[in-house]
Amino acid sequence: MISTNDVRGKKRRRWEDEICMTTDKHISEKTKQTFAIEKVTKKFYELFKKERARFFTLIQGISKVSDCEWYTSLMLNRLMFIYFIQRQGFLNTKTLAALDGDIHYLRRRLKKIQEQYGYDNFYRSFLLHLFQQGLGKRERTPELEHLLGNVPYLNGSLFDQHTLEQRYPHIQIPDAAFEHIFNFFDSFDWYLDDRALSKGHEINPDVLGYIFEKYINQKQMGAYYTREDITAYISKNAMLPYVFEAVAQACPSAFLPDGPIWSLLRDHPDDYFYEAVLKGVELALPPEVEVGISDVSRRTEWNKPAPAAYALPTEIWREVVARRQRYQEVRAKMVAGQITSINDLITYNLALCRFAHDVIVSCAGPELLLAFYESIEQMTILDPTCGSGAFLFAALNILKPLYEACLVRMQALVEEYDRLDAGLLGQGWPTSAAIERLRHILQRVAQHQSRGYFILKSIMLNNLYGVDLMPEAVEICKLRLFLKLIAQITKVEDIEPLPDIDFNIRAGNTLIGFASMEELREAVQKGLSGMMSSSEVLCCIECKMKDSEQDVDHFYALQTNLTLNHEDLATAKQRLRVQLDDLCNELDPLLAAEYGIDRNLIESKEEYDERYAEWRASHQPFHWYVEFYKIMGQGGFSVIIGNPPYVEYRNVRKQYKVLRYEKESCGNLYAALIERSLALCPAGQSYLGMIVPLSICAGTRFAQLRNMIKVKTEHLHLANFEIFPSRLFEDAFQRLTILLAKHSVSTGHPQGMPLQWYESGCEVCSYHCRGIPCGCPAGWGGVVGWWGLHVTKVQRWYAQERPHLIELTTYFQSPQTGRERTLVPATSPEGKCTHQILMSQVEMHYTTEACGMKSNVFPKLASALQEIILCKVAAKSRGGCLGDILCPGKTAHFVYCQEATNYWVKATCRIPFYKKNGIVMEPAHGRFLYFNDERMAHTVMALMNSSLFYVWFATYSDGFHLSHTLVKDFPYMSHSLLRGSDLALIDELPQLATCLEAAIKLHARLSTRNTRLENKLSGEGYMIELEEYRMTETKPLIDDIDRLLAQYYGFTDKELDFIINYDIKYRMDAIIERRMRNNAMHLR
Repeated sequence: MISTNDVRGKKRRRWEDEICMTTDKHISEKTKQTFAIEKVTKKFYELFKKERARFFTLIQGISKVSDCEWYTSLMLNRLMFIYFIQRQGFLNTKTLAALDGDIHYLRRRLKKIQEQYGYDNFYRSFLLHLFQQGLGKRERTPELEHLLGNVPYLNGSLFDQHTLEQRYPHIQIPDAAFEHIFNFFDSFDWYLDDRALSKGHEINPDVLGYIFEKYINQKQMGAYYTREDITAYISKNAMLPYVFEAVAQACPSAFLPDGPIWSLLRDHPDDYFYEAVLKGVELALPPEVEVGISDVSRRTEWNKPAPAAYALPTEIWREVVARRQRYQEVRAKMVAGQITSINDLITYNLALCRFAHDVIVSCAGPELLLAFYESIEQMTILDPTCGSGAFLFAALNILKPLYEACLVRMQALVEEYDRLDAGLLGQGWPTSAAIERLRHILQRVAQHQSRGYFILKSIMLNNLYGVDLMPEAVEICKLRLFLKLIAQITKVEDIEPLPDIDFNIRAGNTLIGFASMEELREAVQKGLSGMMSSSEVLCCIECKMKDSEQDVDHFYALQTNLTLNHEDLATAKQRLRVQLDDLCNELDPLLAAEYGIDRNLIESKEEYDERYAEWRASHQPFHWYVEFYKIMGQGGFSVIIGNPPYVEYRNVRKQYKVLRYEKESCGNLYAALIERSLALCPAGQSYLGMIVPLSICAGTRFAQLRNMIKVKTEHLHLANFEIFPSRLFEDAFQRLTILLAKHSVSTGHPQGMPLQWYESGCEVCSYHCRGIPCGCPAGWGGVVGWWGLHVTKVQRWYAQERPHLIELTTYFQSPQTGRERTLVPATSPEGKCTHQILMSQVEMHYTTEACGMKSNVFPKLASALQEIILCKVAAKSRGGCLGDILCPGKTAHFVYCQEATNYWVKATCRIPFYKKNGIVMEPAHGRFLYFNDERMAHTVMALMNSSLFYVWFATYSDGFHLSHTLVKDFPYMSHSLLRGSDLALIDELPQLATCLEAAIKLHARLSTRNTRLENKLSGEGYMIELEEYRMTETKPLIDDIDRLLAQYYGFTDKELDFIINYDIKYRMDAIIERRMRNNAMHLR
């Protein structure tokens, strides 16, 4: 199935040089450019805000403020589109062979109209004609040609008469508005490509998304612009597993573990590591560093900055060694043929796009290649909160080179088969159906002047779908997609009409509306009145849906006709729009009844009509089963990706209510979006990829959500990100988690239990629990594969590390949620085989129950060592916890800890100084733990300040709040459970606690915060003086505490080293930075 002759060796060219620059490497380079782009876009946006406000005030004829705001956005979007294409020479061209048009087209036409018709006629006498008749229609009158010049027919729905223009037919905009906006636009250079922004005033289409995300109320809407490396990472790790699984179903023999597909990883492992991972791995470690690998006591150099030859920016030797060890471990697995699943490439964070491309271009047989092409072509990708299209663009950029790779390989295979046919002429050689299918695809592509344009247009029509609550977002998303298409054109004769994607990218409320026939049936049965039965009503509705499905297919088919008449397309679109509107008008009242607006219960027609209209405007229902009937009829979307809003439900409840969601109790819309997304994709054959708040991992409110995810997903990957010292979203102090998962067929059992026994000489066994007879032949043993949870630690980074952050993300698979176990046969009393599971790949044997790991959260783990450490702590506790030894009421002996934790758990046996507006009081957001005696209080104070406790906090908290529950849950065995083993019996701990208390006080500093300065006009605010702890100065004492704890818990030297140095670079920021500065000075 794979041609080994076509596979490149170690020195072969990177595939991005062969096909295009939209690759893993390119994404990394674009990430580095993002910071430069943001500087330009910020500058543009600050000026844009003022010009937008001015333009808004000059629009006349729109009575509703919100509609005027909307029309302002629409007009500026259209004008920016014109600026992009006029700068490329699309407008008033002279020849067909080049883009030689007027790069100042709009300004010159404004002057010409003023000379011919006088002032304030530009909008109605020229601009509307340009939009609706010029760019929006193929047919032109001589008068129109004279008015507009030679402009291309673009279609694309962007220039159709807008709803607002129909609602307000007498809109007028004076010339002054355009003169101001043109002056502003002319101060920047407009480019459609991704060139480097060297001069500081270049603008590319990326700015449109940035502008939109800026001028909406981000805090209220919970919408934040997602950078390209994040969108690409999520998109490829959701899309490509779907493609590979679909192909594997069509061509299973190609995916055998020892087959040619996985041989790419065995034969060329280094080709599939990111460049950041490979930094310096070819160099031998200095002896003083290498010696620490085998001897923990000799790691004295490991926390020092590593030289640039070995290290990425800011890396210390400890990180360099860990990166190299991870590389060696994964590479060994690849060479040994142990990576034989597309999901393994996610787990080991390998270059998935590069691998997909290499598999495609290496296909030796047409059947495998055709399976790839059809899987890609038929994949439906949805962003249910698409905003300005960041994730849809990422999907498009991933798909384009894969389509291109398929077409290149198709051409080679067809030519190869044609040569074989010519040599075997007359010998009755059978025609290959797959080859003929490939030939037909190539012929269809050849009808288009630009292959790149055809590919992108096909992707937009067939693969990409988006919905957003804000109509302005939908319009910007479509505008950006159109600009991406236009950028493929190099000469006038290559111009084709833009696709009409009004039925792909939609406005509406993702959370409100019918998503399935079951939901619709339930609503019909509740709201039924009159003579028709529910089955008759549903049958009537479904007939209308099927009619609309046929019209949708006809509408999309028309768009592939290069000689299409614009009027035919407009007629088909209008017919489809009317059908869908009629269906929505039929379904909306049924849904409104669930919100208490029932025409059968409200006697007054006027009252009902008013309340219904208000509900419809505020809730903006979107019926997935109607709007995407064909897709939903097939089970749903193949892949769902996106960045849902992080909005507390209480903040939107006055605007709209969400019903039908189990996760409403979670209190945040992102939870409802995850549940909705799982309802919009078919179980067992779809993938999900989202970036959501870190609270999904451990937040108490989100326990229901986690349980649903455990039940309904498999191959679950969670990558976690801090906000200190840097954050993913510049404008959001939001700790985040990237969620990747396959939507599984629900078994009713949380994932953490094995869902499939890999076949090894017997039937596949579906039993889930240890020790249950399975009926397998006695004496059989093998390996069981567990679908499990893969997690990262909570990752921190400096700004210099940001370009490599995603490439260095490292997952760990927890034994409590899944990893390979060895099956050993044992005979039950009934004589049947019983599966006995032996733990492997760990240094101790334990079960989840014995370990005591918190099963109601998703732990954040850096490695197996971290889990083993926590399991040892739990095992020592014998089921006890810190809460067992707390006093229920106040006593004289207490530990006070601050809720805000970040890098340090700050616990003392005294109350820190705090004065607000001149009054000394207890600090806000503190926690008190009361004990019976001073010794116990000091013991717990030492424990809570330890790095061991910090590891516990980092594993199970939300990254910031040290909750009372989390503290009480810490495993702790008191003397009441087993006398002689109580931690409080260690004499040195209270002594160290006393020393630590003194050191904390010695190094503390008084800090002043005056919030009145921020409210000068009102005079409101606080003058606060507080005691700030400088915990870095106390680290040696904390290390001594951890050494004592290591003796108590039986930690190995490696485990203790892990604890003491957990997050060391960031926790000891000042000291590490000082060393880095000294090292840099030494190098100079």
